[in-house]
Amino acid sequence: MQLKLSAAVLLASLGWAAPGSGQVQRMTDEQQAWFNCVVSTEWCVANSIEKATQQKRAVAMVAAAKPLIISGRASRVTLQVACSKDQPITMLHTAREIAQNEISLHYRVEPSGRTGDLVGKNASAGHFFEFASQEFLKDLAGAEKASVEANFSSRKEASVLEFNVSGTNTALKRLKCFR
Repeated sequence: MQLKLSAAVLLASLGWAAPGSGQVQRMTDEQQAWFNCVVSTEWCVANSIEKATQQKRAVAMVAAAKPLIISGRASRVTLQVACSKDQPITMLHTAREIAQNEISLHYRVEPSGRTGDLVGKNASAGHFFEFASQEFLKDLAGAEKASVEANFSSRKEASVLEFNVSGTNTALKRLKCFR
């Protein structure tokens, strides 16, 4: 599924005002590819710029089938994998800022039934939560579906996210740190 949106439409959909109020601005091809991946419920690979080195790097990502509910508000969530210093980094990205240093996850992958627990550390402005454990990536190999229960210390209830993770191996091979 491909969506073609102008930057003004994207900003308006996120509740932001578009720069140059009367002008319609178009996304570059690279921005459009990134946006398509952010909303894709199947693995997708797009380019990003690594802040530390300003070099392009590939990022594999898949969006959750339903949004995460945070304090009564919905947030789009993507599971993202990138390479940094030839090591895979797994992150959960939320469209809304979460004012927490950590997010706890309990996951289950199907059809194997493997389960595990992860703690994601806030890596950037309350939107990116990095997981140190590589077990999750190993569990995704050959999986078709991942159910992830997200817990926040400030909330009593948990949110359950579902990801279509079929094709994980193919997507990750497009990253330089996977062979």
